[in-house]
Amino acid sequence: MADVPLPQFDPLPQGRCAEHRGRGPKEKCGVFGVWGVEQPARLAYYALYAQQHRGQESAGIAVSDRASLRGYTGMGLVPEVFSERILRELERAPERRGALPVSLQTVPQRDGAADRPVAAGRNGCASSATPVDPPAGVGRVVAAIGHNRYSTTGSSLACNAQPIIESFLGGQVAVAHNGNLINAAPLRDA
Repeated sequence: MADVPLPQFDPLPQGRCAEHRGRGPKEKCGVFGVWGVEQPARLAYYALYAQQHRGQESAGIAVSDRASLRGYTGMGLVPEVFSERILRELERAPERRGALPVSLQTVPQRDGAADRPVAAGRNGCASSATPVDPPAGVGRVVAAIGHNRYSTTGSSLACNAQPIIESFLGGQVAVAHNGNLINAAPLRDA
């Protein structure tokens, strides 16, 4: 899937050889954010690639054009999740009418079938979304956050990939974190 030119990459931390893969302490998630640069999604891609040793289960990038958020997540290493086409789509200015208030993601199918688009809702799992019109005067993509996942709790599933994008009455929020919420259920109910 990857057609983005990259240097040769070994996802093992420096000083670790292949015979020690899977042994010893593992790293934690890789998290990156950038604002106000050209091509923020591409910069986030390269940053996640450089942090690949921090998490190898899934990768994701969320972008903002100051009015809406959208993102892409997938299972696997960064170059397996993101192609040149996906990065161009993340960098493209969003449509003005009918933009989804949550990220429109494509879930890669491992069996060779065509990618399946889903609207992401709570925790990145599929949900329905209502199109909204972004405010006038919104420009190009100006910010991105990225995440490489190394799970310490929770299953290694696509719906646990980050960044998480949520919509609420006041707008949207995208979150990528390194850690666990031990009281997630009470927070969700609050």
